[in-house]
Amino acid sequence: WRPLTSSARRHLRKYTIDLDHEPDRRAFVRYLQAAMMLVDATSRIIDQNKVLATVGNHPAYVYGGVVEKTTAENGIPAINYGAGYLRKDTVLFGNIQNRGFIHFSDPVVARKKVERPISEVQKAKIDELMKGRRTGETIRSFNYYTEEADRDLSVDYARPTIGVFSNLLWDGSLIDSDRVFDNPFSWIKETIRCAETNEFNVVIKPHPAEAHRGTEERMGDWIRQHIDTVPPNVALLEPDTEVNPYELIDSIDLGVVYNSTLGMEMAYDGQPVVVVGET
Repeated sequence: WRPLTSSARRHLRKYTIDLDHEPDRRAFVRYLQAAMMLVDATSRIIDQNKVLATVGNHPAYVYGGVVEKTTAENGIPAINYGAGYLRKDTVLFGNIQNRGFIHFSDPVVARKKVERPISEVQKAKIDELMKGRRTGETIRSFNYYTEEADRDLSVDYARPTIGVFSNLLWDGSLIDSDRVFDNPFSWIKETIRCAETNEFNVVIKPHPAEAHRGTEERMGDWIRQHIDTVPPNVALLEPDTEVNPYELIDSIDLGVVYNSTLGMEMAYDGQPVVVVGET
């Protein structure tokens, strides 16, 4: 069901899929039919040929995930590939054991890498790559941000300030990421409820892709529809607010994410981070 759900979300540009709603159901059924045909086609190719491995991409979606899963169930290596994460001009390969996403390495490989001290040259390279994330020089695909942040957000930074950064709601990375909460909406609701009874600021920054890539379900709209009163110590930014999160995190005391890559980057900068989803 993972590829079906993520493909339907991407097609409909929203997180919530209501199978009682005809447009949602129609899109879901189309992907279900496509998945069934891919299972049949992949199985026939395997039966009629000596297949040593299959290579595909985007395992989170039907066209990649169904072929990969069918291949693996036949005992054949299923390899996926994509653009190198965080780095331009690189290609990354992985297999179905990597949680279905090539960006997550095999635990044995990762453990060996973590236990091996890195050199000063490697540290300098990492610093260069992470600095490039801020400027857009080494970002993998989209660069949504300007170099300087508008810090005039009517936030009293004299009080402890928490930055809450949400994902693009229809992105495939949210599939199977629910751990503490059932979905990103219950996470945001609980965060706002917590702010009501505590003396700290909360700045909620929706993902800029909501504005730049389009969505039928915005986090800000959901908050306004489902939260009767947003406390005065909670600042809700619009997705197209001219605020660079890399600059914003320099002003906050704690970052909170669902499963965003920004959480890793804040930790790299020494910023305390709370992660509530599988990432």
